[in-house]
Amino acid sequence: IPVCAINREGIIQYFNATLGNFLKLPPRKLRDKPITEVFPCPAILAGSLIAQAFQAGPLVSEENTIDLGGGELRDCILKLIPYQSTDSQRYLVITVQDISIERILHEKHRVQLDELKEKNKEIKKYSEGLEILVDERTSQLRDAMEQSERLLLNILPAEVAAQLKAGETTIANRYDSASVMFADIVGSTPIAAKMDPKQLVNFLGTIFEEFESILERYGVEKIKSIGDALMAVSGAPVPTSDHALRICHAAIEMVSHIDTLTKKLQFPFSIRFGINSGPIVAGVIGKKKFAYDIWGDVVNVAARMESHGQPNTIQIAQETYLLVKDHFRFEDRGMIDVKGKGLTHAYFLLGKKANS
Repeated sequence: IPVCAINREGIIQYFNATLGNFLKLPPRKLRDKPITEVFPCPAILAGSLIAQAFQAGPLVSEENTIDLGGGELRDCILKLIPYQSTDSQRYLVITVQDISIERILHEKHRVQLDELKEKNKEIKKYSEGLEILVDERTSQLRDAMEQSERLLLNILPAEVAAQLKAGETTIANRYDSASVMFADIVGSTPIAAKMDPKQLVNFLGTIFEEFESILERYGVEKIKSIGDALMAVSGAPVPTSDHALRICHAAIEMVSHIDTLTKKLQFPFSIRFGINSGPIVAGVIGKKKFAYDIWGDVVNVAARMESHGQPNTIQIAQETYLLVKDHFRFEDRGMIDVKGKGLTHAYFLLGKKANS
């Protein structure tokens, strides 16, 4: 606020820099200058108000207002305030107030600008909080999607899961040549009778987890577990020319782990394996509890190879034998009577040849 103080003679004794800026005058034009040279209203300033401020009687401290009413300061008013210093000197303090529309609007806009700045701060703070919340929700959604992806891949092969996510509603494919394996725990009913439910689940879970790890290393796809039996396929859903080799290698390694698993579980058990090769159909069945499955005569014969086999042996049909005979050692079982198929040539897969 522009402020100055005059003495009894109307000479400016004190002033602030704001007054000089307001009047556009340098300090030398204000210091020790008569007030009548500064404000264009000498008659008013020399009148009774100034006289009253310097009268000999008690100081009258009421604030008085003068409307300058003309010239460049027509939109300004002066406030005159009598003042007595500590040394009993009397002064008249004069303040200038701009009441122009521009000034009022400027002040109004300044207040609005300040309010807007505060609102912007609040919005920025809210926005930052919202960004953090969005990041958290995005992270949670990503985690949930990754968990759903893992669950889906536990149910379906990756290639089939990709087809479902792409929007395919019916997934069914024919494979001209693939190999199917069944592995079944021998005498599971007596085993189950000796265990409580938790022990039985842990027992089967340990065996199948080990077998699933072996199958994965050879690129063989586990289809499902059926009670105490496991079914797997090689050459589907990703076709491979060496599907029979892969599944035979996996079966040999699975047999070699039976002794290790027996010691680990501290419970003796045996497993029969059956393998067959040929054309199959594979696809997804179900809408809510969907599952990837395979069908065909090849699947049925593979299951018969297992059920007609012997503990801890791998029995294969002739179709598989013809594909891998140069890589493994076999025991020829000759013709065996397979239910629903009749006489079928079968072999026991003993192991890899020395040069394979």
